[in-house]
Amino acid sequence: MNKKLTFTDLAAAAKRLRTDIPEIRAVAATESTNKGFLDDGRIIIRFEGHIFRKYTGGKFDTSHPTLSHRYMEDCPYNQGVASDYKRLAVAMSLDAEAALKACSWGMFQVMGFHFATLGFKTVGAMVDALKESEGRQLDLFCTFLIKMSLDDDLREHRFTDFALRYNGINFRGDPRTKDDDYDLNLLKNFIRFGGKLTPVA
Repeated sequence: MNKKLTFTDLAAAAKRLRTDIPEIRAVAATESTNKGFLDDGRIIIRFEGHIFRKYTGGKFDTSHPTLSHRYMEDCPYNQGVASDYKRLAVAMSLDAEAALKACSWGMFQVMGFHFATLGFKTVGAMVDALKESEGRQLDLFCTFLIKMSLDDDLREHRFTDFALRYNGINFRGDPRTKDDDYDLNLLKNFIRFGGKLTPVA
């Protein structure tokens, strides 16, 4: 089965969201550099320790402080996908459901705890669906935007509003590392993929 995203997938998603392809590619580039899978075939993930803490009531804060902790703007425990897979494996041994909920998954980095919003009975079922292909990841991304009424923000290029609701209240970049804000990265990627802003009348 071909797991790669196709132009047909993008065109269908743009039609569904009533937008254009650059808007969609901009989100994918901002979230995952346009990749849903590693070269070895594993799905792209990011393990969020503060989310694992939330769903386990903080009971692993002392025994596993690199897995269960308060939110940190520049978390030192997020060292890339390979590292996060190791953290996920340990977290799964402690509480599998909470561990899956605490990861963002695939090209569009949708959080596991959104499984019910996406129409799944379990987070495991959602993860299995996302593992199918980048096209399936795009399809569920579209569903998420529509269910959360985020499609309008993306279509109308309200990138700051989109960033706040899609990425969370901490979407601003870290001035210590000179990271760009999420909304600015989104705008830059939108323009890079040929997007054009509609002039304000």
